Amino acid sequence: MAAAYGRLGKPQAAATLLRELSDRAAHTYLSETELILAADAAGDRDLAIRSAERAWADREPMFILFARHHPMWRSVRSDPRFQAILREMDQ
Repeated sequence: MAAAYGRLGKPQAAATLLRELSDRAAHTYLSETELILAADAAGDRDLAIRSAERAWADREPMFILFARHHPMWRSVRSDPRFQAILREMDQ
């Protein structure tokens, strides 16, 4: 939903959902992969990259599956820090 808000040009709504997800993650498991898109949609690229780093460190299957090619990840994929994660995945 946060990604949809981001695409609709509603970063405040995306940020609200990101806060809700972050609060939920403090009490229950939430995959980092889910946080990447929400953070990017809310305009928090640093959080998106930190979540990507954790997702890769945890070898989250959804991250490994979507990191390279999913269209919704195009924005975050352009970040040099994300490119570094992709290069590490190649090793």
